[in-house]
Amino acid sequence: MEIEGQNIQTKFDWLRRDRDLYLMLSYNQQPPFPSDFLTQSTFCKACIEITKVHKPDEFKTIRQRNAYYDFISYLFEFSNLPDKKAKQIKFFHATTVVTTWNVIGAAESIGRKIALSNESINILSDVNKILFLENMFVIRYLLFSDNLKIPFKFVNNSPCVINPVEISCFDFDIQMVVFEQSIVANYISSNTQKFTKEIINEINKTLNPNWFVDYLVKPLNISSDFALPWSKSALNVKDLDFMNYKHRTTIGFATVHFFHRKTFSEFNSFINK
Repeated sequence: MEIEGQNIQTKFDWLRRDRDLYLMLSYNQQPPFPSDFLTQSTFCKACIEITKVHKPDEFKTIRQRNAYYDFISYLFEFSNLPDKKAKQIKFFHATTVVTTWNVIGAAESIGRKIALSNESINILSDVNKILFLENMFVIRYLLFSDNLKIPFKFVNNSPCVINPVEISCFDFDIQMVVFEQSIVANYISSNTQKFTKEIINEINKTLNPNWFVDYLVKPLNISSDFALPWSKSALNVKDLDFMNYKHRTTIGFATVHFFHRKTFSEFNSFINK
């Protein structure tokens, strides 16, 4: 749990100052980062300990979870924790981008003041919390399990498998998009009363930002440069709809393609095959 003061009580606690310092390092310096910083940071150490025992509730806000995803993506690429076969998993890079701005991240960003009501913020925060719980299960398997430290194929869209079958890191990341958006679909179908016309319109504004919103969030809005335009082009639509499962998965697939250095042509073929 994040502590504002100086004294942490357990190995699952971290100082807010250390989270802020990690994010400053991540945003301003090319990795790999100094090893002494990572081993001394209460935030970095807590992320690892929390993952080992799966305690997602230690993270209370979207910003805290975003910092966790950022650190986890660093571990996959630059640490010796994952199997070498899993080092090209990029899904958590993509998750870091999404929770920085588009839709989920908008709940705690400048978008809160521009586009979103408290009702929309509560919905997106709920979704973020649910996805975080499930994603940490997968991260725990990949980093700390005995037999699931490879990119493995889910069974019936579930990461709980007994005899893992190895797949490519790209296919694993695509699978994670389907896994996440199936969870979002279940949330929507279980909470239809929350998704009024007004709420849907507000959320969709974060997927279809006007020039003013896009300009204000440009420093954070990596995804608007490729994922949203790519998705609209591949789907041949003017606007994206959060309530549309295909639209949501397409945005996720676009982000995965980008981080795997795929071209728009490859992405477009993937969507329209």
